Amino acid sequence: MPCRWLAWRLLRLSIMTTFKRILVATDFGAASERALELAVELAARFDSELTLIHVWEFPTFEYLDGVPMPSDYADRIGEAARARMEQLVRVIKPRCTSVKSIVKMGIVWTEVLRAVEESKPDLLVLGTHGRRGFKRAILGSVAEKLVRSSPVPVLTAHTTEEPK
Repeated sequence: MPCRWLAWRLLRLSIMTTFKRILVATDFGAASERALELAVELAARFDSELTLIHVWEFPTFEYLDGVPMPSDYADRIGEAARARMEQLVRVIKPRCTSVKSIVKMGIVWTEVLRAVEESKPDLLVLGTHGRRGFKRAILGSVAEKLVRSSPVPVLTAHTTEEPK
């Protein structure tokens, strides 16, 4: 129950702080599930508004230079992302009635920061994959960019799964 322990500790440490608006970034993976669970617990304790955001990037491939992608490809990805988000909101709604969602296409960390600026949350919650070494150097770390750039406190949650 580390999630409950952490939520309780945050509650005790934040006597003077209340989180009325919580923004949760999700990629629908295991780390995001853990972060979402923590955010839902915090939202329930603080009676907070919970906003979920999922940003998807249009896949690009250097070797496809000049090869056209199907015209409805982006639409299909967006529809699948919205459907997944709607399903997630339905699951959360019984535990946190004030929940809404945002689904966007773009560069993940810049769109999440834009959502922070627009929605003015008191806390940003996100999962981290815990990549190390070469994979982290090549893929970068969205979580690290958000922790370094966010104007609001950021709570990260690791998954218990091994990073790929």
